[in-house]
Amino acid sequence: MKKYFFILIIITSLLAQGCLTMSGMTASNTPLVNKKIENNAGKTEGSDSAVSILGLWMIGRPDIGLAIEEAKKKKNADALINVRWHEKTTYFIVFSITTVTVEGDAVTFKKNK
Repeated sequence: MKKYFFILIIITSLLAQGCLTMSGMTASNTPLVNKKIENNAGKTEGSDSAVSILGLWMIGRPDIGLAIEEAKKKKNADALINVRWHEKTTYFIVFSITTVTVEGDAVTFKKNK
């Protein structure tokens, strides 16, 4: 009997899970006026997450700025171009996890002399 109860709890938990996703894009995370791109280091990605309990109390906030900084840091870049972002919230029975992810091309600018 305990075995069936445990299986029922697992199935109920999986069925009670849900997901919500939002997304967007932009040319750059910083103005490119009077700046020359010296190096394109390629694709990079960064993310930040937060947990919410019962949909009422959020522990922290998913910060897109922190996600951008993480992505730039991975490639030692000055900025991101061709930026895409998405926010995903996964719901469980008593809590949810919200994650914002930023993807783009990492670039460095030519320094003014």
